[in-house]
Amino acid sequence: MKGDLKENMEREEVKQILLKLKFNINSKGFDYWIEAVYLYTNYNNVFMKDLYNTLAYDFNTTKTAVERSLRTASKQAYSNIHKYFNYDGRLTNSVILKLFRFYYDITDFQNHIPYID
Repeated sequence: MKGDLKENMEREEVKQILLKLKFNINSKGFDYWIEAVYLYTNYNNVFMKDLYNTLAYDFNTTKTAVERSLRTASKQAYSNIHKYFNYDGRLTNSVILKLFRFYYDITDFQNHIPYID
């Protein structure tokens, strides 16, 4: 894994959610998803083409292979993604990443709500 302890913990959390959602762990795309969710949720204004290029560079492959692998790894988890995120729309790689970003924004907000006695 890359980065410091905080980054590793965030990636481990993403990994656990992907496992819970039943993403295909036998696909190269599973590792791509971990990194994609981390990058997408921690950096603003990430465009999909830039994300594919970054992942392709990091994993020494092509952007087309990255996109296809992400799609393949997530396909069997579609019904679980719909339930987990309470989302009924069409799922694409970018929609799944947006759902993760929304999830992280909500949980981060909930973790920082002050309690008033």
